Amino acid sequence: MWIILFAALLPVAILLYYIYKKDRWQPEPTSQILKAFFYGLGSVFVSLIFSTGLGAIGLFPAKITSVAGALATAFMGAAIPEESAKLLMLLLFLRGNKYFDERMDGIVYAGCVSLGFAAFENVMYLFEAEDMWISTGIMRALLAVPGHCIFGILMGYYYALFCFKDNNKAKHAFLTLAVPVMGHGTYDALMMMAEVTPVVVGYLLWIAFLLFFYCMQRQARTDIDELQALDYEFMQRQEGQAQSDYEEVEHAKEVDYADVGNLIVNPGELKVQGNLPYYHVVAAVVRAGGKYLCVQKGETKYAYTSLKWEFPGGKVEQGETEEEALRRELREEMDFDVRVDEHLVTVSHWYPDFGISLAAYLCTPVSASFILREHKEARWLTLQELQQLDWAAADSLIVGALLYRGA
Repeated sequence: MWIILFAALLPVAILLYYIYKKDRWQPEPTSQILKAFFYGLGSVFVSLIFSTGLGAIGLFPAKITSVAGALATAFMGAAIPEESAKLLMLLLFLRGNKYFDERMDGIVYAGCVSLGFAAFENVMYLFEAEDMWISTGIMRALLAVPGHCIFGILMGYYYALFCFKDNNKAKHAFLTLAVPVMGHGTYDALMMMAEVTPVVVGYLLWIAFLLFFYCMQRQARTDIDELQALDYEFMQRQEGQAQSDYEEVEHAKEVDYADVGNLIVNPGELKVQGNLPYYHVVAAVVRAGGKYLCVQKGETKYAYTSLKWEFPGGKVEQGETEEEALRRELREEMDFDVRVDEHLVTVSHWYPDFGISLAAYLCTPVSASFILREHKEARWLTLQELQQLDWAAADSLIVGALLYRGA
């Protein structure tokens, strides 16, 4: 029993690892990979509901005896219900998921959902094969399991374009389901038709199937390469923007601003980049005894935020003023009460996966101590010592404003 289970899951595990490693720039957390995989397991039951309904109204036969029956079963009995179920579970998984923040993530998560489906199906087929489980396992490891993976890659590719591209949204939404359905349906139809046609025709259909399978593999690799390139290009643009922001801060130190209290370090309107989220954020520049409170982020999957230093704060919720949000965030994150004294600066910055408008306020501590619930370390530093830290890009602009002001 255990050897059959191992044989059924081994090709799935290999392809999961393959997809995970293809996410080169910002790999997804293992917990999210496994969660998507389990959503894929759940898609099996959703698919059964869909296919049972389609079969009940006679859209495909109970037994395949003709080419027409093979086509109907391939699309109505397999491709449409299965790919629809996978897409539904993918959408449920990605709803509000903060880790879905680059194009390649679409392929990674859709592939994991599809491989969850493939794992359940493969275990079922190998146990049903009984004495033929070895030959069945080899054939499915070479064809069926990679096939499901490819269908997931195709789905994830178009879903990523839908989410991260401004144009042709209706087209990409349609292709997110249509392309994997056509690929899956054609895959199944060629094999099913080979079983109900004369031997010579059957051999030709198998040749056509293998050629089609090869073309799908190539297309999947092309889709992966394209999204990797787009993500890399976007990262390079953002790194260039970060460097530009640092240079702008240095320039800001030399400019005679009439009203430093309302200084905007990075002026001008920000253009929305794709569908990336843009947040309204506040930061507390807490000063006491000539020193400023700095906190260090923990390790994250993003090099541009991992272990970077920042001023404590967070997002402004709907209906809050900036001052109210600042006090709330410090209580939640640090159990720390402050008095908000005055506005220092508002800066804006685009990171690779989101943008922020960051309003910084000079504050005075009210509480005698605080607790680090979300940060790794805290330091009280003088104005000159602030320059020694490795700051998050947006917060570095606040440091520049402080240096200019000489507060």
